[in-house]
This record gives sequence, C-alpha cells and structure tokens, in this order.
Amino acid sequence: MVAQTGLHFLITIFKHVEDVERIQRRQYHRVDSSIPTFVTPVTREELDRLSQGKAAMDDRLPGVRGYVVNISGAGFALAAKAALKPSDLLYLELATDEEYADIPVIGKILNVTQKKTTGEFLMHAEFVGLSSDTHEKIFRFIYSQIRQELQPLS
Repeated sequence: MVAQTGLHFLITIFKHVEDVERIQRRQYHRVDSSIPTFVTPVTREELDRLSQGKAAMDDRLPGVRGYVVNISGAGFALAAKAALKPSDLLYLELATDEEYADIPVIGKILNVTQKKTTGEFLMHAEFVGLSSDTHEKIFRFIYSQIRQELQPLS
C-alpha cells in the first residue's frame, strides 16, 4: 500500500514480504586479509603527540600479537588471543607486499566479540587521524587485493 499524509509524507507499507535482502550500507569496499601484526595500545595524550610529530611510538611498550582479518577505507577487524576494550586506541603497522611499504595507522576499537571455535577475540576498529596520504595508501592496497582476487588462476 502506498499513501500520502496530509503533510505530504510518502508512506509505503509492505505486507507479506519474504526473503528481504539487506542492502550494503558500507561507504568503502572491504576485503578479507590475513595480515599478521603487533598492536600497541596508545593513550589519547600519546595520540596527540604522535599527530603533532612530537614523539614516535616506543617499540618496548607491551602489545598484542594478532592479525587483520579484513580491511576497508574506514577501518579493520583484528583477531587476537587477548582483547582490548571498546574505545581503546591502538597503533599498528599494516604489513603489505613489496609494492607498498608498511602502513602505520591508529584505530579506535568499536566492538569486541569472542569466537567460540578458536577462543580468539574479534575487534572491529575504525581508523583515527589518517592523513590523506595514508588513506590513499590504504585504498591502493585494498584495490590491489581486489585485483588479485579477480585474476583467473593459471
């Protein structure tokens, strides 16, 4: 049924709809990956110093080993044996192939779930404070992965 209210709002009501397919609402392409990484939690103060170029990351800080299971222009999913908390900030370097150097990024954890089969924690994070140059490197990396997936096996 399609109707219109007195205030000219269009109203659509669907009855007996089956097999409704959810429309993808992501802004960026997402690709699966298995990039091993070492994640270092950072504080907001450290993030401010890093963004102002006043300090470099301290390699001796405790961190978490894991791997990036997928990546998009907006963020990534990280699997690890230890969990961080939502809103935690983390620093990692996305290890790419020879064509692209490692890409240093900072992410903010959005949510954390635990895989029942492996016991690993899956943490979804959004990128924070990316420069346009870093964002461009991530896009090039993602599209290089898509091209590889589309190439026929020989």
